[in-house]
Amino acid sequence: MAKRARRRLLIGLAVGVGVCFVSLYTVRAAVAEVYYIPVASMEPELPKGSRVLVYKLDDEYRRGQIVVYDTGIEKHVGRVEMVDMARRKLEVSRNGVMFIPVDIVDVIGRVVLNTR
Repeated sequence: MAKRARRRLLIGLAVGVGVCFVSLYTVRAAVAEVYYIPVASMEPELPKGSRVLVYKLDDEYRRGQIVVYDTGIEKHVGRVEMVDMARRKLEVSRNGVMFIPVDIVDVIGRVVLNTR
C-alpha cells in the first residue's frame, strides 16, 4: 500500500511540475518577458545593467512610452516620440540618436517595470 501511495505522489508531483513549466513558458512567450539592458542607451531612466519587464500584449503606443523593439540583429530600447498608425510606424529616440523609424510589427512590447 505504501508503494502505491508513493507512486501516486510522485506522478502527481511530476504532473504539477510539468504544468508549472508549461504555464511559465506560455506567459513568458505571450504575455510578459524580462530583458536585460547591457548599454547606457536610455540613461538616466534605465541605467546600464537594468532589467525591464516588457508587456507584450499592448498594441497601442503613445508618445513618451518606453518600448523594446527588434532590429533583426538585436533588441533595443527606445522612447516613443511619434506614432503614425496610418503607416504602422513609430519613431523612437535613444540617447545620442533621435527619431529612429520602427515598424509596429517589430515592437516586442512596452516596458512596464524596471530595476535600477
